[in-house]
Amino acid sequence: MYLSNYSFDCNSNGLDTIILYVTDVSGNMSQNIAIVTVLETSAPVALAQNVTIYLDSNGSASVSPLVADSGSYDNCGIETYSLSDTTFTCNDVGENTVTFTVSDYSMNTSSVQIIITVLDTIKPVIYSQSPTVYLDVNGQAMLNVPQVDSGSYDNCSIGSIFLSDSLFNCGLVGGNDIYLMVSDVNGNIDSSIVSVTVADTIKPLVFAENYQAYLNLAGEFTLGVNLINASATDNCDVDSIYLSSTYFSCAHLGINYVSVYASDVNGNIGTIEIEVEILDTISPIITYCPEDIVSCDSIINYEIPMAEDNCLNVNSVLTNGIESGARFDIGITAIQYTMSDTMGNSVTCDFNVKRSGAPKITVSQDTTIFSGSVINLAVETDSVASSYYWTPEDYLDNPNSSNPTATPTESITYKVMVNSIDGCQQEDSVSILVLNEVTVYNAFSPNGDGQNDYLEINGLDYYIDCNVLIVNRLGAKVFESKGYSQPWNGKYKNKDMPVGAYFYFIDTGVPGAETLTGSISLIR
Repeated sequence: MYLSNYSFDCNSNGLDTIILYVTDVSGNMSQNIAIVTVLETSAPVALAQNVTIYLDSNGSASVSPLVADSGSYDNCGIETYSLSDTTFTCNDVGENTVTFTVSDYSMNTSSVQIIITVLDTIKPVIYSQSPTVYLDVNGQAMLNVPQVDSGSYDNCSIGSIFLSDSLFNCGLVGGNDIYLMVSDVNGNIDSSIVSVTVADTIKPLVFAENYQAYLNLAGEFTLGVNLINASATDNCDVDSIYLSSTYFSCAHLGINYVSVYASDVNGNIGTIEIEVEILDTISPIITYCPEDIVSCDSIINYEIPMAEDNCLNVNSVLTNGIESGARFDIGITAIQYTMSDTMGNSVTCDFNVKRSGAPKITVSQDTTIFSGSVINLAVETDSVASSYYWTPEDYLDNPNSSNPTATPTESITYKVMVNSIDGCQQEDSVSILVLNEVTVYNAFSPNGDGQNDYLEINGLDYYIDCNVLIVNRLGAKVFESKGYSQPWNGKYKNKDMPVGAYFYFIDTGVPGAETLTGSISLIR
């Protein structure tokens, strides 16, 4: 009798079918099937090591049992490895006691406890923004974390967020680099450089006073900030104070609005407006004022007084007396001109105009003389004369005398100019008709011998309008002719006149000329 299988191993675990063979002495064999149950009841040996794991960016970590296994074994082999916990989160940071269990194929188990250390070594993720902070009236600005942090986060959770600098002042206006530092609950820290712009937008406060100014002789005025007591305050520092207008002239007379500006060191500009009143109190300056005037004319012209002003426009008005170019009475007239500028500042020019009458003069009457004659000229005045002057000077013994002597040899008209002591002049004239000499021969003999048969009168041919009359001693006319183109032949009505004395009367026909008279003898 024998069996088909006497030995069993781990592979036989469970129900195994075997055959029982029985042989008798005769060699007859019989067999029967039997079921053999193989049981494996030995527990595995669990060997494990402590494990350190790291949380990922999502704040979680997992571990495989095989990582913890350090050589566990079993007589029939280990089927499974397991841990009581394989997944860990931020809540598990630190040491965690975990059961490591191994199971063989017969479901025999063995367990040991291990330490799984969960670590968080991931730094926070920083999101920042570059803020602008504005200085307050005290020149300060406070920066808070929310102004800088724009959503920093951590795989677990953020423990704290803080800034390297949070208080700023005027000295930091502009860009400033600071650090935004973020720490998580597990002590991981990261930082980021953030640019913080510090801005000052507060304008200075400006103070100034209204001002009243006076133009100078040039018609100008320059305004300075000191004159209006200009000042300013600022949360930082005032850089400069200046004016919208500093130059003023005559064109700015009256109220002018001027802006006073204050600029701080950061370019902020504050302003106020003040009134600047420009006045002109300077009177015009006389550039021409006539001296006293003496004239003999009834119409007297004089130059209008002139003045100049720091504001150019000067209005000259006659405030007393008579205008230039008008008729003046004899005597002294006081003249006054007032010259005013546009602001009413004025100055006066005073002078006198004396009108003197021209002297009244009387000169000799026109007369007729014969060539070679001497005549006394004369002029009389109703006032004291300063000078006399006769023109032309021909034939005069003294042209500057009031009664010169003239010996003209030809007809002439003399003009005399008389000057009064005031310079007034009066003029008159006298004409002298100078006759050519008429010569009458005192005897003639009309006897027909061809010699002295006619009464000769030389020079009479110049007087074509003359009238010649000859009478006898009784006054009876014996000859008369208009002109003397036909001389007297000693006859009267074609009869010889007796020898004797006769008288002639010659009218030259010149107005004012004396009649020439004389006697002649008729002889035979």
